[in-house]
Amino acid sequence: MGRSLPHSLEAEEYLLSCCLLDGADVLSRCLEARIKPESFYDTKHGIIYERLLDLYNRQVPIDVSVVAEELKTSRQLDQIGGYAFLAQVSS
Repeated sequence: MGRSLPHSLEAEEYLLSCCLLDGADVLSRCLEARIKPESFYDTKHGIIYERLLDLYNRQVPIDVSVVAEELKTSRQLDQIGGYAFLAQVSS
């Protein structure tokens, strides 16, 4: 009661960065581990992860520019902090 789950924002960003670098392999492992968008403490990270899963399921090559365009199309780019935040996560 009154406690939050253990979390590390840096670890979440690192996982997203790995997904952007080697999407198919990392995302398949994430799915095996049953990681869901709700698994992320930071909702921005969950939104990005959800877009990554969508691209993975549609077998679209994963790239930061593709993710940015998907977020822009779904009107979520501003929610996650824009292009600057995506650049931060992908570096």
